[in-house]
Amino acid sequence: MLQIKEVETKKEFNQFVKLPYKIHANHENWVPPLLLDEKMFFDKNVNPSFKNDKTILLIAYKDNVPVGRIMGIIKKSGNKDTAARFGFMETYDDLEVYNALMEKIEEWVKSNGYNKIIGPYGFSDQDPEGYIIEGYEYEVTVATNYNFPWVIEYLEKRGYTKEIDYVVYQIDVNKPIPEIFQKINDRLIERGEYAFLEFKKKKELKPYADKMMEVMNETYVHLFGYEALDEAESKFLIKRFWDLIDPRFIKAVAKDGDFCGFLISIPNLSEGFKKAKGRLLPFGIFHLLKAGNNSTQCDLLIAGARDKYKNKGLDVWGMVSIIKESKKAGYKYIDSHHELETNYKVRAEMEKFGGKEIKKFRVYQKELL
Repeated sequence: MLQIKEVETKKEFNQFVKLPYKIHANHENWVPPLLLDEKMFFDKNVNPSFKNDKTILLIAYKDNVPVGRIMGIIKKSGNKDTAARFGFMETYDDLEVYNALMEKIEEWVKSNGYNKIIGPYGFSDQDPEGYIIEGYEYEVTVATNYNFPWVIEYLEKRGYTKEIDYVVYQIDVNKPIPEIFQKINDRLIERGEYAFLEFKKKKELKPYADKMMEVMNETYVHLFGYEALDEAESKFLIKRFWDLIDPRFIKAVAKDGDFCGFLISIPNLSEGFKKAKGRLLPFGIFHLLKAGNNSTQCDLLIAGARDKYKNKGLDVWGMVSIIKESKKAGYKYIDSHHELETNYKVRAEMEKFGGKEIKKFRVYQKELL
């Protein structure tokens, strides 16, 4: 017998969090997140986004065995086009379970006065967004979905259609930096107008962490689905990613005491996450450290610049610096992470740096009648 239940007890919470590890147990390319981080993220008493937004966690049981889960989110903005979302959907290949979970979320969205739902999408675009529809064969990166192909078929059968796509570029760091970008980079440095900040230790980063979050909000506020993080949400995001960062791959720019912009990237740690199997202890931490040392790819995560410093070439300096740092580390590639298909400026820049489009993620939408 199939039962859909809202997560209420500690037992149900643990089942909700751990279910993906069972569903993807034999999924070769899936990268298990750290269980400790997942528990923090879904804990209403720890993740400040739960205080700002309306949420529901649902779990599906067949004969009292957990077989599926889903999360519903309604953002505080109340934007009729992007506020109502589903995400973190996981099921076995079972259409009955899949439809039951989706139907419950759609009913919940309508009961809250919304007639449109988008997804998969989390609280912000720093959470996994969109289902992968192209590029399954490429290296998986953090904070991205790696769904089974049949998920797309099931979703489209329910009447979901494309809302927007994200694309991912791969840059070969051993290819020459385009001459025009090298000239822009050199000219910026020669002028001495900006202070170009590079880091060796995490403690050097701490004074700039909050400033980076402020600039991120200013940069992303006009992008699809983005809603500015408040102070508590920003600090929570920093806490979640702090252990993964490598200071060498973080670049920032200041001018006369004003923080202008930044770029955050990390070594690709996918192999370490796979071997850790969600556990940091006793040996997971060593797998991640080893993966960082043996990685051949740098993964871009977040970049931003204050409005008044845009179109000044600072983004070029950031990319040139990351390419050089990646080459120094012996890496082969840079993964751009998600770029909105409508973010033509960034996409053009990636392509001029020699970027090849390798993955595509799709956010779906449905009008609820």
